[in-house]
Amino acid sequence: MKKINKEKLTFKHDVGYVNGKEVYQIEAYKGETWIHAKVNLKKEFIARFKGRSSKAYAKHFIKFLHENIPLETYIMEMMEGKSPLNILQERGYVSYNILKIRKQRSEK
Repeated sequence: MKKINKEKLTFKHDVGYVNGKEVYQIEAYKGETWIHAKVNLKKEFIARFKGRSSKAYAKHFIKFLHENIPLETYIMEMMEGKSPLNILQERGYVSYNILKIRKQRSEK
């Protein structure tokens, strides 16, 4: 995994949810956004996004993940070698880009 240069941190945001176990952390660096979750006081890698709108993609990803998959299940599937996107797509996830395109087409 790529080593993060903490000096280039441009944005940091903690996203907490009601059950108290899951606290997601979004960290943005120049052109990349990383998501981590605190599970039993351990920091777990969740996903990485590249590009200009990576913070919006990350928030969309976290919302779907939280609503549809227990975090422990997600982490176990990642340890089995599945990619973050494939894990969510198996459960009906539609990417932020696709949703934006569908919305633009429906407005015309």
